[in-house]
Amino acid sequence: MIVGKDGQAKFLARAALLALAAGVEDVDWDTFFDKDGGGFPPTEDYFGLFTWPGAEGGPKEKPSWKAATALSRMLATSRFAGDLSGLLGLPEGAYALAFVDERDGHHTLAAWDAVADRTTPVTVPAPAGASGYVCVTDLGQPGCEPSSGAASVTLTDRALYVRFDR
Repeated sequence: MIVGKDGQAKFLARAALLALAAGVEDVDWDTFFDKDGGGFPPTEDYFGLFTWPGAEGGPKEKPSWKAATALSRMLATSRFAGDLSGLLGLPEGAYALAFVDERDGHHTLAAWDAVADRTTPVTVPAPAGASGYVCVTDLGQPGCEPSSGAASVTLTDRALYVRFDR
């Protein structure tokens, strides 16, 4: 199975989030740079977060690097607080994992629908005392318009971070 650069980014974010929810303390990525690409089938040669340094134009960041940095930025000092999938009425294959940062009071929900080509609308109630929220995709891009109150979002196969501010 060839996953591709975009698929690798999706798997990185979702696998790391599920690992954190399972109590794993550290998640390490096996390969920083792709290899030279001489292997067949092209599997492990392309596990890196950056392209091969010897390639034309030097190393370039891959979407998986953006996914790793977005994950770190959104959850750096947070701890897993619980799985809200059932509470939010999500169908099987959709996930809503809550994280809390006790240093600054932020609550972050990481959510996605792992079923290919399915979208799932969900309304996430704001935690008590929340002043507003922002959404960030697994690639670090804005995922919704910042607002206050409950967050109404649509889940896809990309992880979406909904951070409620205090």
